Amino acid sequence: MFNTFKNSNLAYYLYTVFVIVLGIGSLIFFYFMVTGFNIGVYQQNTLVGSVYVGGLSSNEAERKIRDHINQWYEDDSVVFEVGFQGYYYAIDRELFTFDVQGSVDNIRDGARNPLIVELSPTAVNNIDFELHAADFMQGMDGLFDFDLIVDALLEDAAALRQFSRKQLNHYVIDEAQLNVTVSEVMFPLPGTMDANTILDKLEERYPDHRVPIASHSIFSVFEQFPETLNSNELSIIGTMLLDLITPTTLEIYERHYNPQIGDVHTSPFIGRNVRINRHEMLNYDFRFENDSFLDYSIEFYHIAADQLGARLIGPANLDTIEITREEIILDYIPAPDGATIIEEGQQGKVIFIHRHVYNIYEMKTSNHLLIFEYYEPLDPVIAE
Repeated sequence: MFNTFKNSNLAYYLYTVFVIVLGIGSLIFFYFMVTGFNIGVYQQNTLVGSVYVGGLSSNEAERKIRDHINQWYEDDSVVFEVGFQGYYYAIDRELFTFDVQGSVDNIRDGARNPLIVELSPTAVNNIDFELHAADFMQGMDGLFDFDLIVDALLEDAAALRQFSRKQLNHYVIDEAQLNVTVSEVMFPLPGTMDANTILDKLEERYPDHRVPIASHSIFSVFEQFPETLNSNELSIIGTMLLDLITPTTLEIYERHYNPQIGDVHTSPFIGRNVRINRHEMLNYDFRFENDSFLDYSIEFYHIAADQLGARLIGPANLDTIEITREEIILDYIPAPDGATIIEEGQQGKVIFIHRHVYNIYEMKTSNHLLIFEYYEPLDPVIAE
């Protein structure tokens, strides 16, 4: 009878079901063997702000987040500042209030979750008052969108950033209120040049004749101006640019000048001599650096056919900049008495131009040689 049952279809089906159930049971067993330790904890790649909580339980995650926040509060190396032109107001980080429990309650597995943080109305008013009372903020009420600044600070606090420094010029309400004419120059053109011709060539790239100078960039005449401008025209532009940046904090990066300049007493190029040459061998460029957080622009304009103007537009300097100029005359060796002079001698000159920078507290913070030019004296040419 047993043999009959063993060989029946029913036995076959029962055996098959048994094997399937055994297989499923084995899979379930191994699944829980492998993943069982993850039950009740957050999946991999789960973060709250910048705090990794993958593999932690809810209680463990809460403790870890609180520990990170406390460390952030107590870390004196953390920078949270708002400022303008190198002057900064430090934010009291104790004003930030974190909702750790609310952050944990809203965690989504395997994702970056926000760390909920806020500034109370009293805290916001405190920051607003102290910021606008800072020395560097005098006369700048209403220029900046304070709500956007607060939002940016909260975003960085939610990430527990170690460094947060907000530049106020990135939150200006009206650019026109912030930008003024920082410096201006009007330059006479040689008889071979015409102001309208130069402006027409500028229009090829800058229809409004305004050339941008981006924050943290090196400005190159070769790169910024159209190739249709020849070397002589570029040299005039370079001379004007040197004049424009002299009373600012922009730094000369590369400059070449013509060491022979005619009469050193009357030449308009003395002290602002710039030589630019589009030549595959010489390739003399004029470059300067804007290492600040501020953007500037240069506007060229027509004065007369033989005169071109340019102005540097941007935020007015908070620092006081003083330019001093020293000139030393170099005499030539005069011709002997009775000699026949074919060409008169010419005096030489050495020029030193220093830039002195004083901060808003009238303390000198910088003093360096900005421009040096040397013109060798030329002795008279006499008949043999």
